Amino acid sequence: MIDVEACDDVFVQTFHRALIDEGQVILRFRAGGARLARNVTLLSQLEPVDLGALLAYPRVIAMWLQGGLVHLTFVLDEALS
Repeated sequence: MIDVEACDDVFVQTFHRALIDEGQVILRFRAGGARLARNVTLLSQLEPVDLGALLAYPRVIAMWLQGGLVHLTFVLDEALS
């Protein structure tokens, strides 16, 4: 699980590395972070994950609210194979 405070280059590198290594990652946004969650979701479709010879786009498979926090689960199918 990655706690997201900002959508910057450090976050993108951490997010992509987690997707490559695990194939799935949960992002957690603080209360009131719905706008940031939307921005990260849009960014995930604009900035593909570089898998070497392949550029891949993760997909959102779940979204939920828990204790006022927004959670998004992303999966990168190509990393699961």
